[in-house]
Amino acid sequence: MLEALGISPDETAVYRAVVRLGEARLIDVSSTVGNDANDVGAAIGRLEALGLVSRNPDDVVVAVRPDLAIDALVAERESELQRAVAAARAIAEEFRAEQREEPSYGVADIVRGRSALQARYRQLQLGAREEVLTFDRPPYVSTLGVNEDEIEHLTRGARSRGIYDTAAFDVPGQLDWLAAAADAGEEARVLGGLPLKMSIADRRVALIPLTMDAESVGSTGLLIGPSALLDALVMLFEALWERAVPLESMLEDARDDARPTEVADVDVQLLTLLTAGLGDDAIARQLQVSARTVRRRVAALMDLLDARSRFQAGVQARARGLI
Repeated sequence: MLEALGISPDETAVYRAVVRLGEARLIDVSSTVGNDANDVGAAIGRLEALGLVSRNPDDVVVAVRPDLAIDALVAERESELQRAVAAARAIAEEFRAEQREEPSYGVADIVRGRSALQARYRQLQLGAREEVLTFDRPPYVSTLGVNEDEIEHLTRGARSRGIYDTAAFDVPGQLDWLAAAADAGEEARVLGGLPLKMSIADRRVALIPLTMDAESVGSTGLLIGPSALLDALVMLFEALWERAVPLESMLEDARDDARPTEVADVDVQLLTLLTAGLGDDAIARQLQVSARTVRRRVAALMDLLDARSRFQAGVQARARGLI
């Protein structure tokens, strides 16, 4: 419970025992927690150093008022964190100064190892203050699900825009995870044929894999700082963002006022996935129906929209304001 303040579980148990007893000798505390007297004595010494307990001249242990004592520890820890932040900024200034002396250093750093790549990715997302831009496509190197780091930076007010390759929807449950992200504020679009996986934070740092091979995609990456290469990656994202299909229409409630009455019963989720270029099997997995059902509903949509092809159905849907 108090580990964040540097207090171990055993020390916490001793502290709570002293609080309950009000004041007690070492033997009484030891009996209450059921631990060896020497271990309890060491814990009391540690708690005394932290200002959580005190001893009177008769060697009786007394708990300091918990709210005051713990508030003081929290304030001290916050002060330590602020000093750490100041030190980190000073080190960052030294790093930037070195970069100015040797401009080529640090523009693109190789990150080796899956754990190192995942750590860099988390740092990139959690450190973003304005916006994260993402290309998402297979192959994946970890278990998929709701991106909690993205949710956290969205709750802080940062923007998140993601383009998902149509192949990403071969993974069952992808729509549910996207819905959770959309509820938190993510803007998502779909486009087939994304060239790579990529994340860009605040347009000042990007992380990309060096290869897209399924066997090695998670082993080596490139961390790219401010440079012409980073500017080009941002431009690539914005160009593909304009071409990608928005997913909002299938993740929000029906917008009856925006749809012509004769197509009020159109399956907007199916239509959006269809327009994004997903095949029948991928659509079936996301809608949790059979591929045969998807084919039947696609045929009905094409008939309703007077379309001769799936592509034409998508064009007609956009022209009518359905997606």
